[in-house]
Amino acid sequence: MAAAVAWLQTKVNVRIKCKGGKTEFEFRVVKEAAPAALLKELAAAVVRLWSHPPQQ
Repeated sequence: MAAAVAWLQTKVNVRIKCKGGKTEFEFRVVKEAAPAALLKELAAAVVRLWSHPPQQ
């Protein structure tokens, strides 16, 4: 669950500029908060799985 939340909060920006024969490369990884509604939905799904595991 922690990995899913971390993935949902990660934003990646890549910028490449070519100017005067030179190439500039910028790579940014930013952690932003996931919407509260999404986190609540994820938590509810985990609780459902834990309390009622799938039957085989």
